[in-house]
Amino acid sequence: MNMRTKLLLICVALAAAASGGFLAYVAGEAASEPPQTDGVILDQPRLIPEVSMRDHHGERWTPDQFEGDWTLVFFGFTNCPDVCPETMIKMNRVDSQLRANGDVTPPRVLFVSVDPKRDTPDRLADYVPYFNEDFLGVTGNREDIAKLSEAMGVPFMPPAEEGADDYLVDHGASLTLVGPDGHIRAFFTTPHDADRIADDLELMIPWLENQIDEQDL
Repeated sequence: MNMRTKLLLICVALAAAASGGFLAYVAGEAASEPPQTDGVILDQPRLIPEVSMRDHHGERWTPDQFEGDWTLVFFGFTNCPDVCPETMIKMNRVDSQLRANGDVTPPRVLFVSVDPKRDTPDRLADYVPYFNEDFLGVTGNREDIAKLSEAMGVPFMPPAEEGADDYLVDHGASLTLVGPDGHIRAFFTTPHDADRIADDLELMIPWLENQIDEQDL
């Protein structure tokens, strides 16, 4: 093999290596971009304040229990006439679709009551498992509920007077996605479409898990 041929082969090898490096760079850049979904992925994850509540089993619940699993959080109340039961039905459908597809493990679902006066653990135990036995309901004092809802950007407005038992509680209906690191990672605004949310979660969760892994390095 003469010198000219050797030089030609070296140039070809260098060009291939450069091309491969460029493609890897482009692929890396593409992977760093969040997927296009209806769900909103936060640029910076949010911390969750310390609160103490009771779940519908009567056990103490704290935000430490977010760790280890993905969780969808919904704020509502059991006497809600329409939005709350409709959303719970949709979250059950999301759970069923993700289980059927098998691409990602379905997030746990946490129902946080914004009506602690009426929504006792016993009341939540009758309400939440009706939609899905794996869903969990929690309640607590108004201060802790407000701290949690504020961190998740979900406003609620208790009635000025609660003398009667037929009052309504105004509240936001967005869904909050909490990561296995216990940080708020994304949310879904209304109107909710169960099929779309399931499709979005199949894109969002693997991407977010990669982001969490990179942050842990």
